Amino acid sequence: MDKNLADALELAKRTNYTNKDIIYLKNVEIVEWDIRSAGFSVLKYKGAIPPFLIDEWEKLDKHTRSVREGNLQRANPNIASLIINTLADVRSCFVNLNGIKDYEILSIKKDAMFLINKRISHNKIFNDYFEFRKKGVYSSYVLLGEKEIYYSSSTNSMDIKGISEASREKCGAIIKDLVYLIRSGEKLNREQLFPILKAYRKKYLNRELPLDCYRELNNGGKFRIGKYTLEEIDESMRDDIDISGNFMNYINPIINILV
Repeated sequence: MDKNLADALELAKRTNYTNKDIIYLKNVEIVEWDIRSAGFSVLKYKGAIPPFLIDEWEKLDKHTRSVREGNLQRANPNIASLIINTLADVRSCFVNLNGIKDYEILSIKKDAMFLINKRISHNKIFNDYFEFRKKGVYSSYVLLGEKEIYYSSSTNSMDIKGISEASREKCGAIIKDLVYLIRSGEKLNREQLFPILKAYRKKYLNRELPLDCYRELNNGGKFRIGKYTLEEIDESMRDDIDISGNFMNYINPIINILV
């Protein structure tokens, strides 16, 4: 067996994996292949719930079904292990059928794989019980510590794994700015890019951007002033905002990576 395929099969067994050797990619195709209704598919495939429940659950919306699955796992701890182990087998089968190499795997989650410049011909596994679907297609990627940032040039949008949708909405202003920086990194050479990054860095540090750009980009999405975090502030408090979080965690690292 090809060594790169063998290594990919080993990676596929892992519930959580990120290639730490890849810090930055641009102008590539990264596809998030998501297993449709992963937990429910395992329960059906393994016969872990009776047919009448399968019929009932298939009519439920995604959130309600997820709650039912969670309740089932709490009532029977073996179910959680069954799901984890079965999904490892599903990912391995997906890798093998499509000849995926280790260097084509950017990241693995329990129910998804992120692949770099890889065409897939087999997306249904184990008699069609499991279907891998394209959930997202991205053109750039930045790894900041444990934070995976994916940018799509086709939608001009960004996804930060681990940041909730509600927080992304609250932090829309700073996310829009980061999208601008990463998009510029795709389109411009270093000489063109450098003055843009330098000017943005100066504006941020001089607190010249709209107030909402200084919300902390995390699952709180609030303004930090001293030891307090506030949902809303006004212009009179601009000079008191602690702006170091976004600068140290996102802006400065991204600028250093892009140049």
